[in-house]
Amino acid sequence: MEAAGRVLAKPLRASTAVPPFARAAMDGFAVRARDTFGAAPTNPLALRVTGESRVGRVPERRVVLGCCHRIATGAPMPRGADAVVMFEHCRELRGGLVEVEVAATPSENVGAKGEDVRAGEVLLGAGNDLLAHDIAIAAALGLRRLSVARRPRVGVLSTGNELQRPGRRLRAGEIHDANRPGALAAVALAGGAAVDLGIARDTLGAVRSRIAAGLRRCDAVVVSGGSSAGARDFAPEAVASLGRPGVLIHGVAMRPGYPVGLGAVGRKPVVLLPGSPVAAALCVEEFVLPALRKMLGTGEKRLPRGALVRARAARRIPGAPGLTTFARVVLVERRGGLAADPLRTSGSGILSSLVRGSGLVVIPSSKEGIEEGEEVTVRLLRPRASGPDWDGGG
Repeated sequence: MEAAGRVLAKPLRASTAVPPFARAAMDGFAVRARDTFGAAPTNPLALRVTGESRVGRVPERRVVLGCCHRIATGAPMPRGADAVVMFEHCRELRGGLVEVEVAATPSENVGAKGEDVRAGEVLLGAGNDLLAHDIAIAAALGLRRLSVARRPRVGVLSTGNELQRPGRRLRAGEIHDANRPGALAAVALAGGAAVDLGIARDTLGAVRSRIAAGLRRCDAVVVSGGSSAGARDFAPEAVASLGRPGVLIHGVAMRPGYPVGLGAVGRKPVVLLPGSPVAAALCVEEFVLPALRKMLGTGEKRLPRGALVRARAARRIPGAPGLTTFARVVLVERRGGLAADPLRTSGSGILSSLVRGSGLVVIPSSKEGIEEGEEVTVRLLRPRASGPDWDGGG
């Protein structure tokens, strides 16, 4: 449970099959399919009930010629049986007999061993955020632990004689510090460990001392204020005095946010934010969070889970008239845009469909399905690289 929301450090590989046995997908009777061939409502075939398969118990008896077992959804299939006939198509008689009114095909209403996940299969690559369904599939595989990336410690410091912590009474000329709490929150929400380095007064010694302390404790340091060229803007000089390479870029062609400084001390990044609140927030988004994602191994900025993207159905996606259908699809890059390819194995018991799937296509109850080539809106199941087909939302 502690892995939820963390970043997977090693690929999630299935050590066992899910399910580990063939199981019934419906309540009914486990049969040998060939014993039902020719059955119809006008020509029912009688079979003898010789056992019962219950959930959580392996049936001891084998299904032999002319016989069947009563079986519950999810129960292990008895040896000898290869199909399940639903109760709705059977009529029980006295003396332990049941009449079957439909012909079953092999594997009908049966979930095969490994139908959800095959042993040895890689389900999720390193660098993915661990979502709720990822935790569920790891549990289904019997795993107790997952290897996750360490949260980078990002220290955030504000500078300025005029700043006070939120909640403090202000004196004339003072303001509450908004940039530091905002940057700390952004780091935490992006998966980092946010470290509050407080507020430094406007002296070179105070700013240098706080940055040095942050570098000792953290993997990266963010400084708000003091990055311009004013008489009291000490941050660039403080960083330069602490070690090479120092401030590498001071000023970026953007507005707001022009005075931003980018550098490092040793291998630890340092970002100098402008003091203006909007400029500071934008520079956190554009420079701090991409660096944090790289440290976590998650790659470039991505669309969040729940975002909507446009795609075209790669093939027909069936619906269920009268019911809203949540079809799981894989998004594939194709010339001309994204294609939504429905997962072939996606029943309500196939947990891996939420891990393998890129997103959901919601088919309204009034439609029988989505035709091949039809434009659809896909609700992302996990973050994805941004692109021209993003609708936004979430």
